[in-house]
Amino acid sequence: MGFINSYRFKPSSSCPSYNPGLYTAEEIDTFVFVDGFIPVANISEFKLIGTAGSRTMGAGTCWAGTYTTGLEKKYIQVQNVNAVAEVGWTPVPIGDATPTMIYDGNNLLLQNLTATQGWLVAQRGIIRNCKVSNTVISGGVGNDGILIDTNSSGALVVDSCEVLANCSISTAGSGSTGVGGICGTSNTASTIQNCINRANVTTTASVSGGICGLGSPTITNCINYGNVTGTQFVAGILGQHTTGTLTTCQNYGIITGNNLFVGGITSRSDGSAIIQDCINGGNIVTSTTRVGGITGGLLGGAAIVRRCKTIDCTISSSANSTQGWIGGICGYVVNGTGVRPLIEECYVQNTGITAALCDEVGGICGTNFNTYLTIRNCRVDEATVIAARSRVGGIMGFNDSGLSVFQYSYSAAQVTGTTSVGGVVGGSTAGTYTDIYWDITVGPPVSAAGTSQTTVALQTPTSNTGIYSAWSLSFWNFGTTTEYPRLINVP
Repeated sequence: MGFINSYRFKPSSSCPSYNPGLYTAEEIDTFVFVDGFIPVANISEFKLIGTAGSRTMGAGTCWAGTYTTGLEKKYIQVQNVNAVAEVGWTPVPIGDATPTMIYDGNNLLLQNLTATQGWLVAQRGIIRNCKVSNTVISGGVGNDGILIDTNSSGALVVDSCEVLANCSISTAGSGSTGVGGICGTSNTASTIQNCINRANVTTTASVSGGICGLGSPTITNCINYGNVTGTQFVAGILGQHTTGTLTTCQNYGIITGNNLFVGGITSRSDGSAIIQDCINGGNIVTSTTRVGGITGGLLGGAAIVRRCKTIDCTISSSANSTQGWIGGICGYVVNGTGVRPLIEECYVQNTGITAALCDEVGGICGTNFNTYLTIRNCRVDEATVIAARSRVGGIMGFNDSGLSVFQYSYSAAQVTGTTSVGGVVGGSTAGTYTDIYWDITVGPPVSAAGTSQTTVALQTPTSNTGIYSAWSLSFWNFGTTTEYPRLINVP
């Protein structure tokens, strides 16, 4: 277990120095004396967790004793760790080639760090229940995170960690480096789950995300409240998503970018990347193109966006471009050959999409360019307003693929523009459209594809009959005679 001292645990009434975090004193006793965890009580001990040796740990607590530390050990934080006096900070290493190291922060604070790099650098193991407070990371050169700088290789699990709003990170870096609230960079073998970032993330060059900057970890059940400001590849959860899965994540921070690929959840998704059950409720403010409420783009493979929604926010771009590629769910889709990228069971609600000087803007997707895209079982609600210059549509701005498929979806949005304005699609060269409707009562009078319906026609059916006879009850609830159909599986 690594415990050498023969000292035994005292009842919690005899441990006045312990201010309980997530665990009671009795539970800490089990961690230390039964499960072999090593107590960490101050910044000096914290800095030594990745160093092999025999040393005093848990100083000033009921678990003080001599322990053998090292990268393969398990640790439990038993007091707040204060870095206020640290100068020339170097991130503390977690894990090595043997993925057995655990650091449990016990919801006590890692606090008062001012540095150019974050608290930890990790290879393998588990980091859980860490809470970061009053930490300012600035002046770095990329691959920086407030809790974890890098996890460039190895299977790491980051679970139930939180970065508080009194923290911030601001770095320069380059386009190939990542900056994030929880983690700067990660990899496909790693998982980030149940984490919250409340800190603002700012970079002048790097890929940036509220949870993680760069990489392809599995990210599940994470929330970002911090504002994320960057240049290219800027997003609320993961800066750039090349593969892997983002599930049940939410963004409510303001996302600002000025040089291609900006998204509420991720800036772009490549290959076989999957985004599902995610919500963006954060405003997106850009001066660029390739912008989406969920993702800026699906590029080059069978990427999937499923059961996601953009709600109660605005998406605005001041760019002047004939290829704005801006959408409520996805900015644009490109280069799918023989495989079908998919957007399904998604909706946009009470959202303003404004790009006065841009073409190719849509309620679900801005542009589908030369790909086998399928959009099905999606909706854009009556409180959504879409305003752009040309090729503006309630569902798709511009569709440039005869191999694309659109099914069982509708738009009730207000759509305005100068030319090529459509209730479903602003401009289209081809494609297959099956039961795709727009509300002509509130929307534009024409569309490059799809079928117009009045508000009454769209709302009157209370089951899958008439115009909805091919729509599945597995996806749609038809409500009352004064309601539009609603998706039933969306979070």
